[in-house]
Amino acid sequence: MNFSQNLLNGAAGFERFLEMMAVQPDIADAPDAAPLREIKGEVEFVHVGFRYAGSSNEVLSRVSLTVRPGETAALTGMSGAGKTTLCSPIPRFCEAGEGIIIIDGTDIKTVTLKSRRSRIRIVQQDVYLFTGTIRENLLYGKPGLRKRK
Repeated sequence: MNFSQNLLNGAAGFERFLEMMAVQPDIADAPDAAPLREIKGEVEFVHVGFRYAGSSNEVLSRVSLTVRPGETAALTGMSGAGKTTLCSPIPRFCEAGEGIIIIDGTDIKTVTLKSRRSRIRIVQQDVYLFTGTIRENLLYGKPGLRKRK
């Protein structure tokens, strides 16, 4: 009985996985996008605005800021104030509705998603540990990473 239940659960999970893998992303590379070269670390927001689809309310409006290499910036505020929304367009998890975001003098819309995302590290708000060792959890995002000798 347990085997049958596990088999059905596994089959349903695999079907859901296949559905998710078939979804085409909303954000794609521009036809002339180029790989992002070496990053020094300057991030600039120029009059960036954002609103969620189907909403007329702006979450962010005309935000301008520059964080230079080696500087530390902290975003603080109440839940729902827009901290995550401000950071999400950097790896282009969503698109800013207005303004531009520049990394080291290059508009992020002109570089490939893969090259940019491979150079950005994100610490999620909710951290999950999967069954396995600490090493396996750390390697979750980079399974081909080798052990240092």
